[in-house]
Amino acid sequence: NDSVNYSSVPLTTLMKFEQFKELSFDSSNGTLVPFPCYRYFFTDYQR
Repeated sequence: NDSVNYSSVPLTTLMKFEQFKELSFDSSNGTLVPFPCYRYFFTDYQR
């Protein structure tokens, strides 16, 4: 599952992330799904 559970992500990270990449809505489970490089970004941001 490549979706992001926003309830577990800090608000500052969300704001930063939205500025970094656009998000698409996954209607199958009601989550926002970033483009493929989101793993690198979240890892780099939290380091």
